[in-house]
Amino acid sequence: MQLIIALRTVISQLLLAAVSMNSHNSTPNKYILMNVKEPFFKAWRNCQFYGLQLASVTSPEDNRMLSELVNMPIHGNSTFWLAGTDIGREAKWLWITTNKLVVLYSHWGGMAPEYDDKQNCMAAGLFVEDKTLWADIPCEESHQYVCQESSVKNAVIPFLSGRLKLNNTKV
Repeated sequence: MQLIIALRTVISQLLLAAVSMNSHNSTPNKYILMNVKEPFFKAWRNCQFYGLQLASVTSPEDNRMLSELVNMPIHGNSTFWLAGTDIGREAKWLWITTNKLVVLYSHWGGMAPEYDDKQNCMAAGLFVEDKTLWADIPCEESHQYVCQESSVKNAVIPFLSGRLKLNNTKV
């Protein structure tokens, strides 16, 4: 079990180091884009699996770093999950990773999120004029997702399915 936790820690640090090295300025980028498409809750758990968390964008500086990442030509017209959701309380958006309300910084595209109980998860990349603008869409859709370093240090991160597979070998 300790070996698996150590491996996940190493993988998450390598992922974050790769993002930092690809940054175009001297400030390291705290975000990493995962190119696989998943529904919202699987994306959330996948970030946790690597000792990361689904990305929260809580300031203009965070948005600048997100913009650097999602506007790279390699990502084209992709859409990306962020950590925002209003499940359980319509129109009361919070960051699922910190349980904090989305109030201090907001970057919604269009007017604002719709009051629609079928659109409960936050994504970016849907607006051509600014790929960092947020939209509320159904959580069941599959999109790429953005992770960041976890704010919970030294936490034991639960497995997606309870077991890790390495080269089709259960551990």
